[in-house]
Amino acid sequence: MCCWQCHRQHWQEQRHLCQELSTAKGHTAEVADVDVTELPMVPLGVAIPVLDGGLLAELAALVATWLKGLVRPSEEAKRKKDASSTGQRENRVDEAYTACTTLLQLSCGNQASPLFRPLGGSWSIIYEGLDRRTGPTSSLVAAALHAAAEFVQGAKAPDLRLQFALLVHTDEAAMSRFVRDVEGAIVCLCKDIGPSTEPLLTEEGLLNQWRSDIEAFRRRCKEIWELYMYFVFLDVKGDWALLRMVSRQLMNLLEVSASSFAANLSLTGPWAQPAQQMLAQGMGQMLLQRRHQQALEEWHSAVQVATAKACESAALSSPGNKKSLDAVKAELHRQQALQFWTHYFQTSAGEPRELPVAGGGDHSWQS
Repeated sequence: MCCWQCHRQHWQEQRHLCQELSTAKGHTAEVADVDVTELPMVPLGVAIPVLDGGLLAELAALVATWLKGLVRPSEEAKRKKDASSTGQRENRVDEAYTACTTLLQLSCGNQASPLFRPLGGSWSIIYEGLDRRTGPTSSLVAAALHAAAEFVQGAKAPDLRLQFALLVHTDEAAMSRFVRDVEGAIVCLCKDIGPSTEPLLTEEGLLNQWRSDIEAFRRRCKEIWELYMYFVFLDVKGDWALLRMVSRQLMNLLEVSASSFAANLSLTGPWAQPAQQMLAQGMGQMLLQRRHQQALEEWHSAVQVATAKACESAALSSPGNKKSLDAVKAELHRQQALQFWTHYFQTSAGEPRELPVAGGGDHSWQS
């Protein structure tokens, strides 16, 4: 049995020991500040156990174990957080490389789409930039490249190329978002690369390359859209002779076969009706005049080439012919022109056409 003063002394010793253990373990929590003078008075004669040295040692061990239990989860949580951050960085790198590889495959090589070849230079430099980066790939770069890869998937199949070109030219909001996202990715990627002595790997150089390539891409899509508008005009007009020539031009630009071109046209309904309405309202006359003039000039060039080949064949087959070469050329030119115009008027006037209709319709024009 001991007195109250003895009990208070033991309490102070235990509190001091807890504070020392807390400091030694680096634990930031504070031991409760208890004013022992305010502890309730224990009447004399009540038994209070005395904590000897052995009990104090056991108490110290228990307190140390308790403190370790508090510190261990914190360290383990930190390790898990670090591992999670590392995994996220690796995932971002893989995602950026995968997306950029897809963009390269669609823009370069044997399987490249003719629409995206103008962008091949930019994607190649961006892929090289991913290899040259000195820091981790930012989430913005990975997200922007992934979105760009998803965007261009719309023209991966040959049957979708015409539809995609029309979309690029007419949906300005989608194109602006695509361009803006890629430019943001370029800025972040150049920061990841750091200072570079290669002009194309600097922010200014890569942005200039991208803007030049995207302008060429827009021009190609615009040319396809103009030819499509002229195709709709010839379709409504019933001009099958020029319609065949424009069809060949579109097939060359899209690099598709005749059957694939028919599949492309069948998906252009959302653009065919507005084009017909525009023609009915007399809009786009400058475009149609320019395209019509180009079509006639191309036809004239084709006639000249065919005439020259025919003259060469005639000169080789009849070396003893007394007629001059100029007379042979004039006669062949007359026959070529007569043949063309005869075929032109017969085709345009009475023969049912074999070409597909813009927008996927099915009708034939008769005189």
